[in-house]
Amino acid sequence: MKVLIRLWSMESIWGIVSVMLTITAFSFYFRSIFRRETKPHMFSWLIWGLTTGIGYIGQVAGGAEAGSWVLGVTSVICFTVFVLSFWYGTKNVYKLDWFSLFIALVAIVLWQITDDLLVSVVLVTVADLIGTIPTLRKCYSYPWDETVIHFSIEFSKFLISFLAMSAFNPLTVLYPLGAMLSNLSLVLMIVWRRKCMSGN
Repeated sequence: MKVLIRLWSMESIWGIVSVMLTITAFSFYFRSIFRRETKPHMFSWLIWGLTTGIGYIGQVAGGAEAGSWVLGVTSVICFTVFVLSFWYGTKNVYKLDWFSLFIALVAIVLWQITDDLLVSVVLVTVADLIGTIPTLRKCYSYPWDETVIHFSIEFSKFLISFLAMSAFNPLTVLYPLGAMLSNLSLVLMIVWRRKCMSGN
């Protein structure tokens, strides 16, 4: 009985909602990829796959419980997009993209060697934000190569994931806040550049 109550707690319900939003967001994204309307940047998706996986570990350690589900699911899907990007992704890779990948990987390596879990989460959050740079750069030049609806839903799901958390502390909230900033910046960049390039 206690297990059933725990499963159907409000936190669990919000956790399920955030996971469903993840699946919804990526259903639009995958459809756009296969239609060759969206061209994901492999560097960003590799970094996001790694950082969301590490963020998930940090949230579990911090007691987020159902609030961590969204990161676990997102990590698996990010790696899937990374694999697809070899065939469907952008071919325009610049020095800034390589630099961003290098810095993000350095942050991940530092995460591996530190014994402080909070420092680890900070490093991973920074790596995640750096991982946004290649896609931001791409959206500046090619704003129609990404989808506004995907990143908008991604922003919303992390907001909802806070309602699913059983504990609020730096270990559980820092990474989602960084992810929200990342997704919001992409939405604003796409909308702004589309308006600029359409002459409106």
